[in-house]
Amino acid sequence: MGTFLTNPRMNRALAERVRASLRTGRSRGARVDKRLTAALRLVSLVGIVGALIALSVLRKHADDQLEHARAALLDTATKKRAQLSSDDLQTLDRLTTVLLHAPGPYEGDKLANEARGAGALSALLERPMIYVRGPEEAFRSDETLRRAALLSYADAFVRCLVDPPRTRTEKAYLERIRQASETDAPAARVHRLYDLVAGLPLLQTPWRDKVKAATELRELTSLDSELHMAKLDETIAAARARLVLFVMDESSAPTGLSELDGERAHDVRVTLFDLEQHAPLLRLRRHVDPAAFSDRGRASRATALDACALSLDVRDATTKGDTTTEAAR
Repeated sequence: MGTFLTNPRMNRALAERVRASLRTGRSRGARVDKRLTAALRLVSLVGIVGALIALSVLRKHADDQLEHARAALLDTATKKRAQLSSDDLQTLDRLTTVLLHAPGPYEGDKLANEARGAGALSALLERPMIYVRGPEEAFRSDETLRRAALLSYADAFVRCLVDPPRTRTEKAYLERIRQASETDAPAARVHRLYDLVAGLPLLQTPWRDKVKAATELRELTSLDSELHMAKLDETIAAARARLVLFVMDESSAPTGLSELDGERAHDVRVTLFDLEQHAPLLRLRRHVDPAAFSDRGRASRATALDACALSLDVRDATTKGDTTTEAAR
């Protein structure tokens, strides 16, 4: 084996010892290399096994989180669902059918016996009911009705209907409207349609199936957010209601002037519908016109003033027990 450490002039014995030393060093180096390679392989194997174990632990933890979140959602939905009867779960479908039938030719004013006479309307208003108000176009499809429900609250019409002003004067109307604005308390037993629309689907089978089918925590997090944003206690209360109070604003003539808040002279249909009897207890059509109020009142509260006056028209009609039917359009 050649090496630059020896040359022809070097003592032969010395050269042989140098070459022998080199052979021994290479042999030892080879053994060290083999040992080092084996050690590295062992460390790599241990690292791979450790990584697999860590991944398995993390995967189990993620699966446990997923199942815990799923179980919590299903448990909440199940408990809320248990508070409703099968009839309660049909409330939204029945109500939607009634509301989507509302547009079209007016069928005439009507008062059922339960709505006639002094105190009759107040007695009906003691029963739970669902309320929605919107333009005629809002009652033509599920989508437009949902948008109207989102924008519809217990407004001046409902508040003045439930707790009427003392007299038929602009001052009394404004006083009642301001009291309602200051307290911001919902009218007794009157529930928003939107609470029913937004919450009821979360208590039914298709939504539960979505929870069961979710394979990622982010999906369940989104469903959990949806569940907690819905006011399920209000949903349950609305689903138990069997009366529907809805107000439909008809389109006015194109030449009609609008106030600052959009109010204008137009016809309004007011209906109180009994879902159990599948019949209207009250159906009235009245004309509202903010021109009857002062410039100052119209500038700030035209819609609310018209709504409050309309509520008293409804109360007067039920108290007298008669109706004035306008020609159908």
